[in-house]
Amino acid sequence: MKFLLTLCCAAVLIVSLAIAATYLVKPGDTLSSVARQFAVSVADLRRVNSLTSDALRVGQSLEIPPSPRSSSQPALVTVSGAVSGAVVSHRATCIPGDPVLVRVSGVPAVAPLVSWGSETLVMTRDGEDWVGIGRELLGVKPKQVALKVNLGSEVISSSLKLLPDPQAIQNVFMAKQVLSTLTDANRNVEYAVLNAAYAKSVVTPRAWTKAFIWPVLPHRSISPFAQARLYERGGKLNFHYGEDMAGKIGDPIRASNDGIVEIAAQYAIRGGLTGINHGAGVVSLYFHQSTILVKVGQKVTRGQIIGRIGATGFVTGPHLHWEMRVRAEATDPKQWADRIFPR
Repeated sequence: MKFLLTLCCAAVLIVSLAIAATYLVKPGDTLSSVARQFAVSVADLRRVNSLTSDALRVGQSLEIPPSPRSSSQPALVTVSGAVSGAVVSHRATCIPGDPVLVRVSGVPAVAPLVSWGSETLVMTRDGEDWVGIGRELLGVKPKQVALKVNLGSEVISSSLKLLPDPQAIQNVFMAKQVLSTLTDANRNVEYAVLNAAYAKSVVTPRAWTKAFIWPVLPHRSISPFAQARLYERGGKLNFHYGEDMAGKIGDPIRASNDGIVEIAAQYAIRGGLTGINHGAGVVSLYFHQSTILVKVGQKVTRGQIIGRIGATGFVTGPHLHWEMRVRAEATDPKQWADRIFPR
């Protein structure tokens, strides 16, 4: 079934958004490591900075071009209801893994019923507005995503375009000893605890009021979200569902925001794993820890040290793998960091 943006009872406004970033070169940085950190190409870094060589100096300022993932945010769509006067706004496009904020303004105290395709969004207050977060699974093909806001007396319809994911497949071949942890038995054990946490988050009220933070400070990405990977020749395509951050064994890991610990244990694949339920369908996950410093059921606050970086589980070296899940599906952590809600 195809869904199109309804114009007969709505006013539609397109507003352009601009995205820019700069980066100060740190000791040990190379042009290729900076490119990996921001999921852009070395060629684009050279081009936007007019570099004639790959040599960098500490303290040098680099302009970071928009990554392929941020290029899916060119515009905002606003749809006004003719009867209620309510206003629905959201991004015009997204790519798989983008968290998409759907905002409904001008409605009474009762939360509107908002559907994202066949799903119902978890709506929460943001001042006088209601907001919910939509997302599409990594690997989903381009399509139109239907949005409907049921206000009782009126249904406001809209849609956004799901674009293709621009990232190329990478070969990240692993030793057989490392791959041996990826068994169905190990996966099923971990899926069970993760799915229980995801289900609980949907019925838990939103716990956070401040912006999410990077769990490792200062943060340095070594493998970005959504990479499509092959772990062995001729093997199954895998997606990278989180953001990998560099660190030494024992470095502190901080809670990205307020919430309740739902998972705190060692597992074969994810290693030392902590899962924090932030409510409103949002769960943050922290993999490969050497030490877990919290317990299931414990309330944690934004910035609290919850564990320490390790090299446990399916890894080849020490780092933190950080995930931001919305109703069980992975979303881009970079689009949460330093924000109360993703855009």
